[in-house]
Parts: sequence; structure tokens; C-alpha cells
Amino acid sequence: MVEGDIEFIRKVLRLNLLQSPCLEVGAAIEEQNAKKLILEAGLEYLGADIKPAPSIDFVVDFEDSKGVSEKFNGKRVRSILI
Repeated sequence: MVEGDIEFIRKVLRLNLLQSPCLEVGAAIEEQNAKKLILEAGLEYLGADIKPAPSIDFVVDFEDSKGVSEKFNGKRVRSILI
């Protein structure tokens, strides 16, 4: 994330536009994801990426719809950050 991304996320959090659970797609790079901001706002955070990493809850290829369905196993999200 660049500073503009961080400010955007802070703004939507202040406006209560993100709802829990919040899924961030492409969250493998720890220092570039929104996990800290989301958790500080009191929202449940879920991270997804095509490769495993500490912030990743779902290792998934979003181009494989069957694989996505299997990985999420009925888990619903209310907000998505891409």
C-alpha cells in the first residue's frame, strides 16, 4: 500500500463503510496490507492471497471458482479490499 491507500482505508473506516468481516485480497506482504488498520477499528480481518504468509487466512486462486468455494466453505464476508 502507498500512503494514498492508507488514507483511503482510514477514511472509509471513519465513515463506517467497512463491515465485519472484512476480506483483503492480495494481503501476503505484511507491511503492505490493511490488517492493522482493520483490527484497530474493531473489525474481523481475513487475508487472502495466492501464496501463504502470516496474514493469510485463505490461500486461494480467485480465478478458480470451485477452489474459492471450497476454501471459504460457506464463510461470508461483508467488505472486500482489493
